Amino acid sequence: MTVQILQTLISISLVSIFLTGYYTPLNPVREWITEKWISFFVRRKLYRTAETIVVLSCGKCMSFIIALIYTQNFIYSIITSILTLIINYIITYVTKDK
Repeated sequence: MTVQILQTLISISLVSIFLTGYYTPLNPVREWITEKWISFFVRRKLYRTAETIVVLSCGKCMSFIIALIYTQNFIYSIITSILTLIINYIITYVTKDK
């Protein structure tokens, strides 16, 4: 793994965390898409497909999917997901009231 690939994976992790948890102008859009997606597939009794919308609200899932599409490498996608989990844990720990 080169430094450039590692920087790309870290960037994907940070963008995923930012989009799923800290950028609030996207919340109404995310909620609207989630509502429409779930209602569309539940009416057709495709419950497992309706559950895939979790990608829009989970940083680990979003980073995994974006890394898989961008790098087309399963191992890099797993590393990106783990990085996202670690970064999210650090942010939660630092911002927690003591």
